[in-house]
Amino acid sequence: MDALQRILSTPITHPSLNLIRQPHVTLRNIFKVIAIRNPAPKKDLNKGTNSLASSYTFIWGAGLSGAFLVVLGIAAHSTAIQAINHTIAHLAFSLRTQGLDPLAISLGILGEYQPMILWATLIFIALLVQKNPRAASQWIAFTLLGQVILSSAKHLFQVARPHLVTTPPTSFAYPSGHTAMMLIFIGLLTSLLWPTVAKPYRYALFLFAWLVITSAAFARLYLGVHWLSDIIGGICVGLLILCLHQIAQLRWPSPKIKAIPVGLACLAALLINTLLFVLPEFPIWRGRYLPLGID
Repeated sequence: MDALQRILSTPITHPSLNLIRQPHVTLRNIFKVIAIRNPAPKKDLNKGTNSLASSYTFIWGAGLSGAFLVVLGIAAHSTAIQAINHTIAHLAFSLRTQGLDPLAISLGILGEYQPMILWATLIFIALLVQKNPRAASQWIAFTLLGQVILSSAKHLFQVARPHLVTTPPTSFAYPSGHTAMMLIFIGLLTSLLWPTVAKPYRYALFLFAWLVITSAAFARLYLGVHWLSDIIGGICVGLLILCLHQIAQLRWPSPKIKAIPVGLACLAALLINTLLFVLPEFPIWRGRYLPLGID
């Protein structure tokens, strides 16, 4: 009985009962414990600053690319630019050999509308399959935007093609569509794949992208169907689109993509385009690109 009286007379200090006796003190202590165990996430001011600086960098890049595209398009009709264009065109055209012609012609065929549309469609499907609609929508949006800017610039500046081959393309020369679209396609793919590729392999990815773009651009000079200013204009269009894409990525970042489905889509596009377009149409394009000679 004495033990029971001692238990009943002992003051209870459990926090739940203190909450009833002194609610303001107890709640304050509880919140202090919660704050210590679960501190509020600190804002990464450096990250925000870097993101803002990157946005400004790409905005300036897009503006300068667009401005240079316009300035060079206007200057392409000047005597000085035409003299440089003729000199470089004849120099590149003089390098033509039977060994390099098939490669240059094949790159030209792969850069035509139908093969590029097939390639773009397979990449779009590969992005949708891995449930990445944001990356897929950005892919379609910026490739289409590049084509719109390219077609608009061609009709705006109306630069004639060189007359060095039997049947030059009928479209205007400036800017080079093959150069612009290859830069856009390869640039966008490199940008999407970059976060997923291990650091030791990023240099190889960049080198491969640079090699493909450079080969496609030089092939247009080599075949005698573009001026040097056309190639530079195509690069400006490509850089403009890539800068706009980076701005969109900073504002609406897409989840990381899986490299294997995209790589398989590229290989499938290369195989299908080779079977459907390169092999059947090679003799036709070879006849169109027969040299007329050097003036």
